[in-house]
Amino acid sequence: MWHNPSSSVRTVWVLITLAVTAGFPLAAAAENVPPSIAALLPPEVKLGDSNWAVFETEFGKTFGGGMQASSFPGQHPSCPFAGTPELKIELKGDTAFENPPMLDMMISDYETGVANAPAVLSKFMADYITTSPDVVSVGTVQEETRPDGYLVYMEYKENCSNHPNGSKTRLTGLARRGATQLSFQLVVAVDGTAAVALAADMLQNFAKLDIAALTQ
Repeated sequence: MWHNPSSSVRTVWVLITLAVTAGFPLAAAAENVPPSIAALLPPEVKLGDSNWAVFETEFGKTFGGGMQASSFPGQHPSCPFAGTPELKIELKGDTAFENPPMLDMMISDYETGVANAPAVLSKFMADYITTSPDVVSVGTVQEETRPDGYLVYMEYKENCSNHPNGSKTRLTGLARRGATQLSFQLVVAVDGTAAVALAADMLQNFAKLDIAALTQ
């Protein structure tokens, strides 16, 4: 029999999602991400701003947070009108959603995100190049479905004095373990192969994450 979650559960989930998406701390309950979340970053990438919150509900604990990278040591310089290197990561979950039928909702949400990701990326790049004079060519959408997650990316070329005829890649990564979802956006001045290698590190780190410890 289907059991609807209480309005409080839904409200907390929405608040955390909005806070993570906007990149703002969530009232007094928010703090910096725990070390285990910061460890999702590739070792050469330094942590910048972050936020993290865990909320008690009548069914369990809802948790979520986000972080941004502050630097990409060793990466090529970037053209100013082709976007600067960036990495934004979001993670959210709910202990009350770990079993059906609530888990089915989370799986459906994740699968919808995967199905829509190529079109979202393609549209973004189509709009992006119209306002970015340093972008000289754009490749096709590439997808990788991996045992530990999903990646979609587009490699493009930019041309300026800082990065003449240089490669750049915009990538979206998605992964799920139970009712816990990870998503990240990566823009870095390397080719698609190198960008995927960075993303693969994050997926592997997420696969090893002790999710239960996040709410203890």
